[in-house]
Amino acid sequence: MLKLLILFPFLIFAGVMACVLIVPLLAVMPLLLVVGLAIAVPLIVLRVLFAVFFGLGHLFVGLIGACLALAGLGFFLVVGVIGAHLLLPLLLLAGLIWLIRRAARPAPLQLEHRP
Repeated sequence: MLKLLILFPFLIFAGVMACVLIVPLLAVMPLLLVVGLAIAVPLIVLRVLFAVFFGLGHLFVGLIGACLALAGLGFFLVVGVIGAHLLLPLLLLAGLIWLIRRAARPAPLQLEHRP
């Protein structure tokens, strides 16, 4: 009973309103599509351009980081070679001093083994 008295009249009223309102919306639909495309196409182009710029920026930062890493590697390689070059004579002198002191020690006593 509730359906017949309340629900069906509301459904009929809603259907009539939908039919009345859908016709102007269908008439305006091409205009809405044109406006939507006019807004969407530049936004898509800007989005692609920003993606390309951000990608190039990341590549540029990575390239700078790689160059700095290679420069740091070269710097530490040069410092290491210079350090080894300066340390080699000191090691040679320390080795000669050790060899002279070792040679200057008296020989240990040799016990003869008689069978």
